[in-house]
Amino acid sequence: MRAKFGADPMKIVEMHQLIAQEGEKEDIAFDFAAIARRPDTLDSHRLIRWAEATGVQDEVVERLFIAYFENGEDIGDIRLLADIADLCGMDGVEVAQMLESDADKTLVEREDQIAHEMGVTGVPAMIFGGKLAVSGAREPEVLASVIDRVAEMAAQGPVAEEG
Repeated sequence: MRAKFGADPMKIVEMHQLIAQEGEKEDIAFDFAAIARRPDTLDSHRLIRWAEATGVQDEVVERLFIAYFENGEDIGDIRLLADIADLCGMDGVEVAQMLESDADKTLVEREDQIAHEMGVTGVPAMIFGGKLAVSGAREPEVLASVIDRVAEMAAQGPVAEEG
């Protein structure tokens, strides 16, 4: 958090308090004190990809969110990911075996690279019209402005590339 948002620990505390207050409005019990470290989320993203194919992606994402933000669990841990898969109706043993392999690693890493190239630096992230990315929680006015800008870009038609 210090590396991402600056060295001032008070800024981080204030930010966590604001997020926790907003979370309470949605019955989300953020527990930032329980988060010991930022895990490597590559395997979480692989699980999310596989969960889409079985129709349980939203449930997997929700359980990952709870595990990390509410319980401070390591969502990079294969055992935890296999348990979440099981709870969501997937085969946890099969998921653990796939996570121990290189299955879809390159694909997920490439998707991450593309997202960063588009300007995605945080979550939530939204990509509008395949043209503009917005990272982080944003006010509705900001999102409306981006939608308007993408609509303007579409109305202007394709831009010819110089060659």
